[in-house]
Amino acid sequence: MQRFPLLPLEEEGRLNNLPLRENHIERLFAYYRWTGRALLGARRKHISILQHLMGYPKKDLSSEDKQELLGLIEDYRSELVLADRAAGAFEFVDSCYAVLQ
Repeated sequence: MQRFPLLPLEEEGRLNNLPLRENHIERLFAYYRWTGRALLGARRKHISILQHLMGYPKKDLSSEDKQELLGLIEDYRSELVLADRAAGAFEFVDSCYAVLQ
């Protein structure tokens, strides 16, 4: 309950009551849809931010570096890598860019 405080819960005995069980199932599906949309919206925002960040040092990046970053963004969009992996690559680019300035 502490990890997912918004997850709908119901006592097991109350699930024997058909209307309560149906309501609980509807709340579970609503929770699932709500969290899925929230995560999708966050992922879209993250992708946009990563693309904008890539634009700052674009003149100083080799074509291989650009392709690698674009690949990471696409992997993140496809859910093949987590946000921390994609963000780590951009932290590296940021540190290189800071040295170049």
